[in-house]
Amino acid sequence: MQNNLHGALMLFLPLLLGMRDPFLPVDDPCRTVQLSQLQYAGNIDSGQRQIAFLRDEKGKWQRVEREDAPLPGWRITAIATESLTMETGEACEPSQWRIIKGETEHEKKDKPAGAVTAAAAGRQ
Repeated sequence: MQNNLHGALMLFLPLLLGMRDPFLPVDDPCRTVQLSQLQYAGNIDSGQRQIAFLRDEKGKWQRVEREDAPLPGWRITAIATESLTMETGEACEPSQWRIIKGETEHEKKDKPAGAVTAAAAGRQ
C-alpha cells in the first residue's frame, strides 16, 4: 500500500509544484522564435499610404501598414526604406523589434554585370 502511495505521490508531485511537462513545447507568448524568422523586403510609399512587404516564419509574404498586427499582440509602428519596426506586446523582451531589409534573390539577379561589391573589390 505504501508503494502505491509513494508512486502516486511521485506521479502528481510535479503537477502540485507547478512544474511543466517536459514533453510539451515551451510556452512562448512573445513569439521570439518567430520574430527572428521574419524578413523585410522593402516598402512602397504612395504619399498617402506606406505598404511594407513582410515574410513570415512559414515563408508567406504579407502586405502590412503602420498599426497593422501581423500576429496577435504585435503592432507595426514604423516603416522605413531599410527597416520595419514593431512593438512585440506587453511584458515581452525586447518590447520593440526592428527588422533590417535584406537583399532578396531578385535584387541579387538585378545587379548590373559590372557591379562589384566592396568585399570583392578588396580581394582583387
